Amino acid sequence: MSAAITPPGRDSHRASALGCALRGELTRTWTLPWTPMLLAVTFLLVAAPAVFADVRLATSAADGTGRHLGGTTGLTLAVVALMALAAVVTASGLRAGELRAAASAVPRRATLAAAQLGALTLVVLAAAAVVFVTDAVVRTRTDPSAPPLIELSQLRAGAGFCAAAVTFALLCAALTLVLRNVIVPVAVLVLTPMLLLAWIERTAPAVMALTPYAASTAAIRGQATGTSTTLSAPGGFLLLLAWSAVSVVVFTTTLARRDL
Repeated sequence: MSAAITPPGRDSHRASALGCALRGELTRTWTLPWTPMLLAVTFLLVAAPAVFADVRLATSAADGTGRHLGGTTGLTLAVVALMALAAVVTASGLRAGELRAAASAVPRRATLAAAQLGALTLVVLAAAAVVFVTDAVVRTRTDPSAPPLIELSQLRAGAGFCAAAVTFALLCAALTLVLRNVIVPVAVLVLTPMLLLAWIERTAPAVMALTPYAASTAAIRGQATGTSTTLSAPGGFLLLLAWSAVSVVVFTTTLARRDL
């Protein structure tokens, strides 16, 4: 007597659909005209400050000491470029034809959102890892005081930088989908620390400690110290994870309610 054949369950179908959708979104992301350009810009924004890390920008007349580029200048600019990439990739899928084609191929909006965010996360994570390693390796050649890549503090900083890059990319993708605009989300995330964080830290330090900016600082540097609060590295990683989860929920909810 032959054994009964059990049909595949619903979970396996969903996993298969998610896998196919993820491969499709990865292909779409890599083949966008802006993707290689922004990734090249990201690499250059990290490589140039690392190459000239030991170059003196200005000299103080009082003590003769020099001023150099900040150690995180290139990495900060790289995160901005990766946010721009997230905005462009998200906006490219908002066009009526693109969204209609994607929805016809993947009817479940939650699966489509997971595929889009998964593809974006993989691309940003890979780019962030490459640029951090590039920055660390080049600085060991140009800056005598730079720590080697294999030090525990550098490995933690690399993990923190990758987590921060992914978090801000997801935040930018969610804001792009909500606002249906490419420039405004990047501008908001870039200008907020320049215009508002100092005021927030003075008036509401507890709120400041909950921002993704403080979480990024803690994850990369080991801690973030404000006027009355201190955020540890594990707390920074957990807070980045929470902001990523919020971004995923906002993105998925907005995409599910979006008209074709």
